[in-house]
Amino acid sequence: MKDMATEIPASLRPKLNALTSLRFFAALAIFSLHTQYFIHPAVTLGGHFGRNAGFASFSAVSLFFVLSGFILAYSHADIDLSSASLKNFWVGRFSRIYPVYFLGLVAFAPVFLTHRFITAPFMVATAKSLASFLPSIFLVQSWFHPRWAKAWNGPGWTLSVETVFYIAFPLLAVFIRRLSRPYLLLLAGLCWTSTVVFALLVPWLLSGWDYGVALVESNPFFHVPTFAVGIALGIVFLRDSAPVRSGGAFYWATTWTLLGLAIIVLLTAYLDFFPEPLVDNCLFVPAFAMLIYGLASGGPLAKLLSIPSLVLLGEASYSLYILQFPVGYGFRFINEGFALKDYYAGVSSGTLGGWPAYAVLLLAMCGISIVVFKNIEVPMRRYVREWFLKSG
Repeated sequence: MKDMATEIPASLRPKLNALTSLRFFAALAIFSLHTQYFIHPAVTLGGHFGRNAGFASFSAVSLFFVLSGFILAYSHADIDLSSASLKNFWVGRFSRIYPVYFLGLVAFAPVFLTHRFITAPFMVATAKSLASFLPSIFLVQSWFHPRWAKAWNGPGWTLSVETVFYIAFPLLAVFIRRLSRPYLLLLAGLCWTSTVVFALLVPWLLSGWDYGVALVESNPFFHVPTFAVGIALGIVFLRDSAPVRSGGAFYWATTWTLLGLAIIVLLTAYLDFFPEPLVDNCLFVPAFAMLIYGLASGGPLAKLLSIPSLVLLGEASYSLYILQFPVGYGFRFINEGFALKDYYAGVSSGTLGGWPAYAVLLLAMCGISIVVFKNIEVPMRRYVREWFLKSG
């Protein structure tokens, strides 16, 4: 088996705009889940399926993890382990995630610190704040005790998981790309099976500990197999799509997309039968893999998701995801009459509530994320990359 996943240079591979837009809908699902912290009364879709859909929203994190492995494989499957290649890759990843991550950390600090110093004595609050800040600033907060994972800007815990992915990717890619197609699919199946075992077994083994479920949901160790599923799928896609697609590509793209969506709907309808760690970590991963592969391959839904406005929202989805807590709690501060209080204590009634509040907050969130993407994320990505590579 050739060591390269494809002979097409990364710079010549077409952009997968449908997957960019898919990121927005994943971020939207998680944002919608978190609006319970920002809006009173909380918004719900209603009915049994709507309630289950709300519970299933957290699983969009797994979609991000599979998508991360897929996109990195698509863009960097030919990475090698030379120092120059590794530096270029890691600097690129750092410049991509850290500036907006740091912005979110700083922007949310007033809410977090107010909670700390209202609910604990000064010295205790100071010690707790510093103890959780240091791992957060270095993107390792989910590596240790689960209590640290979401201590500061809550959604940022996933970036400490992604940090492990980025560290491991070069070695994983070099190994995985050597496998033949049957072994790639076998590896993906084994990785998913391992996440199922972890999700069921670890909370049971740690049933006497209050953080058993949180450990499985936040620690990178339990998400690396999901990331590897994405890598394997990405390499399969590269081989299937190079140098040209077969005439049946449109049919298969539509089939995989619809099958993935159908399984997602079916699992959501019967979500009550599955334990929480399984839902949050891995239940939807095979369906997500089908959806990603189908959308990457084309088809009518991929064409719809490739319209410029949705692609822009997808490009800004990282800012939307990271800034949802600062913006959401900022909305609460305004909506609840500019009150200085512990906003962790619960949502109070404000000027707006329910779906009107959701609509206003979502529009504000989308607008702010686009502004941040264009004026901070993209320029800082370029600046940080140039600074590190020139200094080296």
